[in-house]
Amino acid sequence: MPTVQEYQKQRMLIRKSDPRRADVLGLILDTAKKAAKEENRETTEADFIAAVKKQIKAMEKTVELVQANNVDTSSQVAEIAIMREYLPPMMSEKELDAAIDRILAEVPEEERIKKNQGKFMGRLKVLGDSVDMGMAARILSGKLG
Repeated sequence: MPTVQEYQKQRMLIRKSDPRRADVLGLILDTAKKAAKEENRETTEADFIAAVKKQIKAMEKTVELVQANNVDTSSQVAEIAIMREYLPPMMSEKELDAAIDRILAEVPEEERIKKNQGKFMGRLKVLGDSVDMGMAARILSGKLG
């Protein structure tokens, strides 16, 4: 995955050839820089990924509101698609299911209960940003007694 500085260079290079992508990338970079600045540190790749997720979530809410008023959302949907390109690849449902099975195999049968779901979800976070936690919760919930 490119560094934040490489994304900044990319933004400058595509300003004229792909202004929409440059604007979206600028929004993401600004959000990441703001988060890092609040903590008095340099912007990291983790800040960048968090900014992408935050902006996708905000844009999805905007699309929801705009669609409720029967207004065209194709521009916002296109921007969400661009934002998603900057996320690391996500584990497939099959890969995630296998990872959950490995975690559950390490735990005695009697501890595989919904009450402990939070503990198992915490162990999945170790896998990083490639895990769709919503999908993980759904799969895990179906496996717990």
